[in-house]
Amino acid sequence: MLGKVIGALVGFAVTQDIVGAVMGMLIGFAFDFYIEEIEGPMRKRDEWETEFSYLFVILHAKFAKMDGRVTPEEVQLFQNISSISKQDVSAVRTLYNLHRRSSDGFEHVAVRLAEMMAFDMNKLLPVLESLCVVMYGSGQGNDLYQKAFIQAVAHIFSVSDEVLNELMLDVKALIKKQGGYGSAKDGAGSSYASNDFRWGASDKSFKTLGLSTKASYEEVRSAYKKAIRQYHPDKVRGAGGSEKDIKQAEVKLAEINEAYADLTSKLNG
Repeated sequence: MLGKVIGALVGFAVTQDIVGAVMGMLIGFAFDFYIEEIEGPMRKRDEWETEFSYLFVILHAKFAKMDGRVTPEEVQLFQNISSISKQDVSAVRTLYNLHRRSSDGFEHVAVRLAEMMAFDMNKLLPVLESLCVVMYGSGQGNDLYQKAFIQAVAHIFSVSDEVLNELMLDVKALIKKQGGYGSAKDGAGSSYASNDFRWGASDKSFKTLGLSTKASYEEVRSAYKKAIRQYHPDKVRGAGGSEKDIKQAEVKLAEINEAYADLTSKLNG
């Protein structure tokens, strides 16, 4: 309505006759139509997709933390099942790492997802399926905490136990048939996945501590303590090392500390 009024006034002001006013009104009508019928729905859809993606990331982060520790396999699987553009990787990483600290409050996330999907089972089942993929794909199919998490979300989604059990069996059978899910090879073709599944942890950091890229958080801590004892400058000095040896030990110690900081910031749930 506003576009038609403004268009009529501008048209009359320019031409000083009724024809200009009518033309301006028609242009204003077209503008109103664009805003109400095209741009408005597009804006709403973008907002919906943004909120859904936001909630999906949070739900998975809290799910991974449910059993007490977020494993590298869970992070990798989440990356591989997520359809997130490369330019959003940094934002998703930050959001995931923020919410993987605690599983508390996941029920509120599930409730909002259910509301957004209007409790449509066909839309909600893929969300449950993604959680099952992470659970079975990471080898934690027997974890009671994660199963309880999925069951709680299913109840919030109004999905029956019968349907959920069937879904779990299907996912479990599929993963068993494939010999796993979400390997680096599987994820390499997605727009979001990366060979570096530790949210940016470099291979160099693992190598510095003498570890494989599949090392757990506990293994990283153990390797760090061992490396500190081995390369600490004070030990070199106490063993009668030369100034050159001591300098080399200081450089090595700095590399070890840098690698440890890099890895623990990615692996510590």
